[in-house]
Amino acid sequence: FDDGSCLYLSELLVDYSSGWNIVGLPMEVEDSNYQTLFPNAQSGTLYSFNGIYQSEGTLEQGTGYLLRLTTDDSISFLGIPTEELTIPLSAGWNLFSGLSSSLSPEDIYAQDIIQSGTIYGLDGIYFSPESIEPGKGYWVRAIVDGEITIEPYVPPVLNVYSLDFDG
Repeated sequence: FDDGSCLYLSELLVDYSSGWNIVGLPMEVEDSNYQTLFPNAQSGTLYSFNGIYQSEGTLEQGTGYLLRLTTDDSISFLGIPTEELTIPLSAGWNLFSGLSSSLSPEDIYAQDIIQSGTIYGLDGIYFSPESIEPGKGYWVRAIVDGEITIEPYVPPVLNVYSLDFDG
């Protein structure tokens, strides 16, 4: 029973590689400063992208960021899980990040402003991801300015009926 008076915190462990990564904030956290979240980040290397690269100090949910780490690391995020996000995108290339749970790239491609085949992650080299992972960021190409809404896949509810042939 949840009357709204309690907050349920969750912990999520995400692996990152030494060098450049595309990162994202997978949940609502108390302190979103990148140096607090990523103690092994090289100072001054958090960048967002909106037509040009912009130096940043904090992370916002739904936005992807380029960040240079000095060592391989597993980062523990502690906060309130995110189940849905609406993310503004500009026509052209954008950096975005997902939710507190994995998503299928097909959920992103199903949005009518996304160009098919244009989601890329970074793990030393760019790759086409099989899933959109929490804490990771991705490049995506939008056809026009607009918004995408991402939420976990919920399978349809099946109605089960009982037939009685004896009556």
